[in-house]
Amino acid sequence: MFRYDFSRLPQISMTGKVGEKSGWSHNGRRMNFNMLVVFHKGACRFLIEGTDFDFARGDIALIPAGTFYRPHTDSICEYTFFHFDGEFTPCTAEDIVPFDAALGGKPFYGLIHPDAPTLVFDYKVSLGAQMQNVELLLRKCTDAQRRYGGKLPLLLSLHFSEMMFYISQSFCEQFKENVRVPAPVSRIVSYINDHYMQNITLEDICKDTELTKQYCMRVFKKYMHMTIGDYILDLRMRHAAYLLRSTYMNVNQAADYLGFSSTSYFSRVFKKYYGVSPSEYFE
Repeated sequence: MFRYDFSRLPQISMTGKVGEKSGWSHNGRRMNFNMLVVFHKGACRFLIEGTDFDFARGDIALIPAGTFYRPHTDSICEYTFFHFDGEFTPCTAEDIVPFDAALGGKPFYGLIHPDAPTLVFDYKVSLGAQMQNVELLLRKCTDAQRRYGGKLPLLLSLHFSEMMFYISQSFCEQFKENVRVPAPVSRIVSYINDHYMQNITLEDICKDTELTKQYCMRVFKKYMHMTIGDYILDLRMRHAAYLLRSTYMNVNQAADYLGFSSTSYFSRVFKKYYGVSPSEYFE
C-alpha cells in the first residue's frame, strides 16, 4: 500500500493504448518512473516484487518507480498505460482516515491527513463502481493528446489526476466501516432502484414506503450521504453512460428509455454530470 503526494500535479512522460498477443512477456525490469496500467480486454499476470497479480478488464496495475515487475499473458491483452513522475511512499491501513473526518460531506476513505493532498493506492486496484468515471477520464486523456499533443500537458495532468482520485476511492472503499442501513432507507432505495427510469417524485416514494416527506429526506441523507434527487440522478446517469457505451442505442433512444421528457434536457443533464455531451461520450 502506498501514498502519493498530490502537492503538485503529476507530469505524464508517455501514454498510449496497447494490444498484446497471447504469450507476450519480457524478462522483467525496474523503471525510473511510475507506471499505471488500465486493463480493457483479455487477462494478464504481473509478477510484482515476488508476488503474482492477475489483471482483467476493470483492474488497475500500479508500478511505483524502482519496483521490479514482469508481465505475462496467455491470451490477448489490451490496456492503456501512463508513465508519470511523483513519489510513492509505503503506508498502512492505520494511516488512512475518512475524507470527511474534517471536511464533511459524502464519506470517502483514502485521505492520509485532512490537511495533506495525499491519496492511497496499491499494486492492484479493482475499479468496481468507479469504472465508468475512469473510462470517461481515459477518453478525456486521449482527446487531450489527440488535440494538443505536448502543447498543453497541464490538461492531460488534470484529467490524469482526477482519474487517480477515483482509483484511490475504489481501493479505499474497503476500509469504510460497515454501517447497517435501517429498514426505511432500504425500502426507499428498493423503490428508487425499481422506478428510477420513470418520472418518480418524493410523493411517490413516500406513498409506497408510508413515510413522511420530512422523515424520508432526513433519514435518506443521514445514511446515504446524498439527497434522494442526487441518488436518482446518479442511477440514471450511470445507466445512460452504459447505454451509450455498451449498446446500440443513440442519444434519442437512451433519453426516451430513461424517461427524460426531452433529448435536449437529457443532454444538458448528461453534460453537467460528465463534462461532455452524450454525443461526444458516444463517439
